Amino acid sequence: MKSGCYLIAIVIVLLLFLFPACEGPQGPAGPAGSPNVRTVLSVHRSSNQSIPDSTETTVLFDQEGVDAYDAYDPTTGEFTVPETGDYAVTFCIDWVTLFSAFDLVSYRLQINDSVEGGIELSVLMVADQDEARTLSRSLPNLSSGDVLKVAVYQGSGTSNELVGTTEGGVSYLTIDRLK
Repeated sequence: MKSGCYLIAIVIVLLLFLFPACEGPQGPAGPAGSPNVRTVLSVHRSSNQSIPDSTETTVLFDQEGVDAYDAYDPTTGEFTVPETGDYAVTFCIDWVTLFSAFDLVSYRLQINDSVEGGIELSVLMVADQDEARTLSRSLPNLSSGDVLKVAVYQGSGTSNELVGTTEGGVSYLTIDRLK
Protein backbone atom coordinates (compact mmCIF):
# COMPACT_ATOMS: atom_id res chain seq x y z
CA MET A 1 0.00 0.00 0.00
CA LYS A 2 2.82 2.43 0.88
CA SER A 3 4.65 1.74 -2.37
CA GLY A 4 1.51 2.72 -4.32
CA CYS A 5 1.43 6.09 -2.51
CA TYR A 6 5.12 6.66 -3.25
CA LEU A 7 4.55 5.83 -6.91
CA ILE A 8 1.72 8.37 -7.16
CA ALA A 9 3.88 11.03 -5.48
CA ILE A 10 6.75 10.35 -7.92
CA VAL A 11 4.40 10.62 -10.91
CA ILE A 12 3.04 13.97 -9.65
CA VAL A 13 6.56 15.36 -9.17
CA LEU A 14 7.56 14.19 -12.68
CA LEU A 15 4.45 15.79 -14.21
CA LEU A 16 5.19 19.07 -12.44
CA PHE A 17 8.80 18.92 -13.69
CA LEU A 18 7.81 18.08 -17.27
CA PHE A 19 4.90 20.53 -17.46
CA PRO A 20 5.78 23.57 -15.34
CA ALA A 21 3.25 26.34 -14.90
CA CYS A 22 3.37 28.68 -17.85
CA GLU A 23 3.64 32.39 -17.37
CA GLY A 24 2.20 34.70 -19.95
CA PRO A 25 1.94 38.43 -20.24
CA GLN A 26 0.06 40.21 -17.47
CA GLY A 27 -3.55 40.98 -18.29
CA PRO A 28 -5.09 44.43 -18.15
CA ALA A 29 -5.72 46.01 -14.77
CA GLY A 30 -9.25 45.61 -13.43
CA PRO A 31 -11.48 48.48 -12.39
CA ALA A 32 -10.52 50.34 -9.25
CA GLY A 33 -12.18 48.71 -6.28
CA SER A 34 -14.11 50.42 -3.57
CA PRO A 35 -14.95 48.99 -0.19
CA ASN A 36 -18.49 47.70 0.19
CA VAL A 37 -18.62 48.74 3.82
CA ARG A 38 -17.51 51.95 5.50
CA THR A 39 -17.55 52.33 9.27
CA VAL A 40 -19.17 55.67 10.05
CA LEU A 41 -19.42 55.24 13.82
CA SER A 42 -17.64 53.16 16.43
CA VAL A 43 -18.25 54.10 20.07
CA HIS A 44 -18.13 52.35 23.44
CA ARG A 45 -18.62 52.91 27.17
CA SER A 46 -15.38 53.83 28.92
CA SER A 47 -16.87 53.34 32.39
CA ASN A 48 -19.98 51.82 33.88
CA GLN A 49 -23.36 53.50 33.36
CA SER A 50 -26.03 53.24 36.04
CA ILE A 51 -29.46 52.15 34.77
CA PRO A 52 -32.34 52.90 37.17
CA ASP A 53 -34.93 50.24 37.93
CA SER A 54 -38.01 50.15 35.67
CA THR A 55 -36.88 53.10 33.54
CA GLU A 56 -36.00 52.98 29.86
CA THR A 57 -32.59 54.64 29.60
CA THR A 58 -30.56 55.67 26.55
CA VAL A 59 -27.07 54.19 26.57
CA LEU A 60 -24.48 56.97 26.47
CA PHE A 61 -21.47 55.61 24.61
CA ASP A 62 -18.88 58.14 25.73
CA GLN A 63 -15.74 57.05 23.87
CA GLU A 64 -15.53 57.59 20.12
CA GLY A 65 -13.21 55.48 18.01
CA VAL A 66 -14.65 56.61 14.69
CA ASP A 67 -17.21 59.33 13.98
CA ALA A 68 -16.68 59.93 10.26
CA TYR A 69 -19.39 62.60 9.96
CA ASP A 70 -19.30 64.07 13.47
CA ALA A 71 -22.86 62.75 13.69
CA TYR A 72 -22.84 61.22 17.20
CA ASP A 73 -23.63 63.18 20.34
CA PRO A 74 -22.20 61.38 23.42
CA THR A 75 -24.26 63.57 25.77
CA THR A 76 -27.57 62.29 24.30
CA GLY A 77 -26.46 58.94 22.85
CA GLU A 78 -27.97 59.92 19.50
CA PHE A 79 -26.52 59.33 16.04
CA THR A 80 -27.96 61.47 13.23
CA VAL A 81 -27.79 59.67 9.88
CA PRO A 82 -25.63 61.76 7.51
CA GLU A 83 -26.81 60.29 4.20
CA THR A 84 -29.63 58.08 2.96
CA GLY A 85 -28.75 54.44 2.40
CA ASP A 86 -28.39 50.95 3.83
CA TYR A 87 -26.59 50.57 7.14
CA ALA A 88 -25.48 47.74 9.41
CA VAL A 89 -26.03 48.66 13.05
CA THR A 90 -24.41 46.44 15.69
CA PHE A 91 -24.53 46.90 19.43
CA CYS A 92 -23.36 44.88 22.40
CA ILE A 93 -24.66 45.52 25.89
CA ASP A 94 -23.05 43.87 28.89
CA TRP A 95 -24.10 44.26 32.53
CA VAL A 96 -21.92 44.38 35.65
CA THR A 97 -24.59 42.92 37.91
CA LEU A 98 -25.99 39.41 37.68
CA PHE A 99 -29.78 39.28 37.56
CA SER A 100 -32.25 37.18 39.54
CA ALA A 101 -34.99 34.88 38.32
CA PHE A 102 -37.93 36.76 36.79
CA ASP A 103 -36.02 40.03 36.32
CA LEU A 104 -36.86 41.61 32.96
CA VAL A 105 -34.15 43.07 30.72
CA SER A 106 -34.95 44.82 27.41
CA TYR A 107 -32.82 46.22 24.61
CA ARG A 108 -33.99 48.58 21.89
CA LEU A 109 -32.44 50.08 18.79
CA GLN A 110 -34.67 53.07 18.19
CA ILE A 111 -34.98 54.96 14.94
CA ASN A 112 -36.67 58.34 15.41
CA ASP A 113 -37.82 57.27 18.91
CA SER A 114 -39.50 54.12 17.55
CA VAL A 115 -38.45 50.48 17.35
CA GLU A 116 -40.09 50.21 13.93
CA GLY A 117 -37.24 49.27 11.61
CA GLY A 118 -34.94 48.80 14.61
CA ILE A 119 -34.73 46.09 17.26
CA GLU A 120 -36.73 45.29 20.36
CA LEU A 121 -35.57 42.36 22.46
CA SER A 122 -36.86 41.49 25.93
CA VAL A 123 -35.42 38.74 28.11
CA LEU A 124 -37.02 37.31 31.26
CA MET A 125 -34.29 35.86 33.47
CA VAL A 126 -34.96 32.25 34.39
CA ALA A 127 -32.34 31.64 37.08
CA ASP A 128 -30.70 33.47 39.96
CA GLN A 129 -27.27 34.95 39.27
CA ASP A 130 -27.97 35.02 35.52
CA GLU A 131 -25.86 37.13 33.17
CA ALA A 132 -27.60 39.44 30.73
CA ARG A 133 -25.63 40.23 27.60
CA THR A 134 -26.75 40.88 24.06
CA LEU A 135 -25.14 41.29 20.68
CA SER A 136 -27.64 42.54 18.12
CA ARG A 137 -27.45 43.57 14.48
CA SER A 138 -29.98 45.32 12.28
CA LEU A 139 -29.75 46.23 8.58
CA PRO A 140 -32.07 49.21 8.22
CA ASN A 141 -32.48 51.48 5.23
CA LEU A 142 -32.13 54.93 6.72
CA SER A 143 -32.83 58.43 5.51
CA SER A 144 -30.61 61.44 6.04
CA GLY A 145 -31.64 63.07 9.32
CA ASP A 146 -32.95 59.88 10.96
CA VAL A 147 -31.86 59.62 14.61
CA LEU A 148 -30.66 56.31 16.09
CA LYS A 149 -30.07 55.42 19.71
CA VAL A 150 -29.76 52.33 21.87
CA ALA A 151 -31.96 52.13 24.96
CA VAL A 152 -32.15 49.57 27.75
CA TYR A 153 -34.64 48.71 30.47
CA GLN A 154 -34.19 46.51 33.50
CA GLY A 155 -36.70 45.56 36.13
CA SER A 156 -34.75 44.07 39.01
CA GLY A 157 -36.00 46.18 41.92
CA THR A 158 -32.76 48.18 42.08
CA SER A 159 -30.37 50.10 39.84
CA ASN A 160 -27.88 48.07 37.79
CA GLU A 161 -24.85 49.04 35.77
CA LEU A 162 -23.79 48.54 32.18
CA VAL A 163 -20.20 47.44 31.71
CA GLY A 164 -17.59 49.93 30.61
CA THR A 165 -14.08 49.01 29.55
CA THR A 166 -12.86 49.55 33.12
CA GLU A 167 -14.64 46.32 34.11
CA GLY A 168 -12.88 44.27 31.42
CA GLY A 169 -16.02 43.98 29.31
CA VAL A 170 -17.42 46.26 26.70
CA SER A 171 -20.69 47.86 25.71
CA TYR A 172 -20.42 49.31 22.22
CA LEU A 173 -22.23 50.57 19.12
CA THR A 174 -20.92 50.31 15.55
CA ILE A 175 -22.64 51.70 12.46
CA ASP A 176 -21.42 50.75 8.99
CA ARG A 177 -22.61 52.29 5.72
CA LEU A 178 -23.21 49.60 3.11
CA LYS A 179 -22.49 50.60 -0.49
